[in-house]
Amino acid sequence: MNDELYQIGLPLERLSNVLMNWTCYEPRKKIIISPSMKQEDYVVVETRHTELASEIIKDVPEAKVKILKEPVKIVKI
Repeated sequence: MNDELYQIGLPLERLSNVLMNWTCYEPRKKIIISPSMKQEDYVVVETRHTELASEIIKDVPEAKVKILKEPVKIVKI
């Protein structure tokens, strides 16, 4: 398992690039898209998929990246 969580902040109008990359690379992998708390016209994309994160960063030059070392939490019910 990958312990790195990529948080990528990017402008809202570039979200279509993210979704296009997601469908091309690995649509079964999960990404979380949420509005940014700091900037009104930005969204934050969270993923653990390294290749997907690198393609998003390559396609959106104004993207801001934060890498967190967070282990995956598994909850069994």
